[in-house]
This record gives sequence, C-alpha cells and structure tokens, in this order.
Amino acid sequence: MTYSQKEKRREYDKKRYQLNKEKILEYNKKWREENKEYYKGYNEKRKERDKKYRELNKEYYKEYRELNKEKQREYYKKYKEENKEKIREQNKKWREENKEYSKKRREENKEKKMEYDKKYNELNREKKREQNKKWGEENKEHRREYRQEKKAICLEYLGGKCVKCGTTHNLQFDHIKREGKKYEISSRVSNNFDNIKEELDKCQLLCAPCHLDKTAKEWVDMYN
Repeated sequence: MTYSQKEKRREYDKKRYQLNKEKILEYNKKWREENKEYYKGYNEKRKERDKKYRELNKEYYKEYRELNKEKQREYYKKYKEENKEKIREQNKKWREENKEYSKKRREENKEKKMEYDKKYNELNREKKREQNKKWGEENKEHRREYRQEKKAICLEYLGGKCVKCGTTHNLQFDHIKREGKKYEISSRVSNNFDNIKEELDKCQLLCAPCHLDKTAKEWVDMYN
C-alpha cells in the first residue's frame, strides 16, 4: 500500500467513525461487557508488557520528558482548561470508589506531603496567593457548598445540638477549656477531618446565646 493510499484509507476511516460514532461506541461497550474475562486478562497482560517496556527504556523516557517538558506542560494546561468539569467529575468518582486506598495512602505519606507542601508554598507564595484568589472567585458556589458539607460532618461528630439548651439552630464550636485551644475550628472547618479531629475533641456545640453567656462568665471569672 502506497503512502497516498494510506492517507486515503485514514481519511475514510476517520470520516466513517465520525458518521457512526454512537453506533461504534455502543457496539464496543456491548462487546466489552460480553467479554469481560477476556478483556480483564488482556488488560493485565498489556500492563505487564508496558511496565517491562518502560523499565527497559527508562533512560529514553527520561530524556524525552526533559526535551519536551514545556510542550507537555502547555498541552496539559490546555487540556485541563478545556475539560475542567470532566476532570472534576472523574476525580470525584475515583475518590468515592477508592476511599480506603486514598485514606491509606494519605496516612503513609502524611509527613512527606506536609514537608513538600510547606517547601512548595514557601517557594511559590505569590503564585499560590494569585491562584487561590482566582480559583476562589471562579468557584464561589462550589466553595460554599464544600464548606457546608464539611461543617455538617463536624456538627454531626459533636452531636448536632447545643449541649446547654438542645437547639439545633445557629450552632457554634466552643472550646470547653480555653487553655488547650490551638485555633478556631470555624476558620479550618473545610480542612481534612482527620487533621482537625484532635482539636474538635476539645470542643462542644453551643447555640449563639449560650455561647455568649459562657464567654461572658469566663471573662468575669478571669478578671475577678
């Protein structure tokens, strides 16, 4: 087959795929469901083959990445901007399906990640500030919903009602003993639950009036 014939064939296949895209996707999906065992075995073999190939060509891949670093960065940046919602949904789905694995991995790499984040934030303070500001402006609604979800988890953990009067409205986090307080829970409520659990254990839930009364009594006792 000559080069021109190959080109014609490629164009024909491309056109045919575009015209029959839904039909082809449906057929492929059906075929995979009917041949799950074969497909599973095939994927395992392919993974092993790819892994072996990468190990044998480690130096080549390293050199290729170095030569095309900027090109790859631009490509991924463009792809992320064009597929923002798709990536977010994929990540959310993956996290839900792999909760145990993610939790285990976080625990194993907790110290390492904290050290890396600290170093990165110090080196990229201005850049990080700009990114956070931009992201916050673009995702106001998402941030509000995320914060409310996280706060609901913390409220549920502490009983979900005021320990004095039993109301479930306008609840606030109160440190039982002021001396052991490290930080305000409300300022870090959107953090990972495992990271703020230790501080939450020092707290109780009070409604706004009960919280005000307790604080007033503490200030009176402090200065008398």
